[in-house]
Amino acid sequence: MNEDHDLLLTFKAEVSTKLDRVISDVKELKDNVAARVSALEEEKLNQKEFQSVRADAEKLHSDHEKRLRRLERWGFISIGALGLIEIALNLYATFHK
Repeated sequence: MNEDHDLLLTFKAEVSTKLDRVISDVKELKDNVAARVSALEEEKLNQKEFQSVRADAEKLHSDHEKRLRRLERWGFISIGALGLIEIALNLYATFHK
């Protein structure tokens, strides 16, 4: 009986020690996660900054689209003008021999 009592006391002491270690590990993990989350919050964009960056990007993209459309329009006009000049030169060369 005395051996059972000693065994239970030893078991209780070991469980208590291991439980304290588990509690300590969980607290350490919690602190580590909190520190990592805090670091990520400082490092990454928040919603307000994201909206600002997004608005700037959309404005820049819109400006680029306007410029590209203008360049396309002038490119097509130039190609058409060169085609008309070529036709005019061919007609001139054909009829003025």
